[in-house]
Amino acid sequence: RLLADNKFQWPRGGGHDDQAHPPIHPTRCSTPQEEGNWSRDKKLVYEMVCRHFLSCVSPPAVGMETTVEIDIAGEQFPA
Repeated sequence: RLLADNKFQWPRGGGHDDQAHPPIHPTRCSTPQEEGNWSRDKKLVYEMVCRHFLSCVSPPAVGMETTVEIDIAGEQFPA
């Protein structure tokens, strides 16, 4: 979807170079058949790596906040 919607962004560079290896990233998609044979820990690591990679190449998140104040019989209820 990132590619289809033209939202893919190259990861931003950090402020310094410590000569470490590049970040761990997924090299291909897994299949449900493969994942069925994985341990719980392996699934969790794979999910973490994929989520981190996707967050690095996605547009920044946009947050929203709504404040509501309700007056019931003269009593204020903020939410």
